[in-house]
Amino acid sequence: MKRWHKIALGVGAGLLLVLLLRRPTAAAVTASDTSRLTGPLRVLALGDSLTGNPGYCSGLREAIRATGGSVDCKSLEGEGTRAIYDRLQRVGPGHNVLVVLAGVNDLASDRSVAHVEKWLDLIYRRAEAMGMAVVAVELTPWAGHYKGRKLQEETEIINGWIRRHPVPHAVISTYDLGDFTGHLFEGFDRGDGLHMTPDGGRELAMLVIGGI
Repeated sequence: MKRWHKIALGVGAGLLLVLLLRRPTAAAVTASDTSRLTGPLRVLALGDSLTGNPGYCSGLREAIRATGGSVDCKSLEGEGTRAIYDRLQRVGPGHNVLVVLAGVNDLASDRSVAHVEKWLDLIYRRAEAMGMAVVAVELTPWAGHYKGRKLQEETEIINGWIRRHPVPHAVISTYDLGDFTGHLFEGFDRGDGLHMTPDGGRELAMLVIGGI
């Protein structure tokens, strides 16, 4: 599934070509095999303040409930990948899909790329061992944030690593939430270059839904 409509709005053909060439070769969603799941989707959505966005949680719930499924949205502000892994360990049975977006707080706290990759790997593998299909969400654009603009290389390295990881059943690209410089689109930016408006959260939810 490819979603270029947000990028195409208001730009000329030449700039659009630049954007398409810059885009990583992975599609917006990898070939998803969550369709093999039987019965209704019972989604566990983990993350930090980015996924605590009301537009994100409500968007997921509305779409999944329409199919007869359910969404348990658990996001805590400031949590890093290790804390999210610990929280996953305490989750009881009853979910068959994990949707997870994590890592920005680690980078913002000066933790290394290796640290983020280590704990994301543990999250993915633990969820798989618990019988869940893993939907991994890339880190969102945050070059407009005073820390994010200094960490674009690290962000792109982690996103590339997520796309190559063997465990996720689907990988959700967040590229369409921002422009080619890594800044969130104006209508999606809550004002700090990192956190999204409800509209931005809902757009992220729709990208996730497209991958399940």
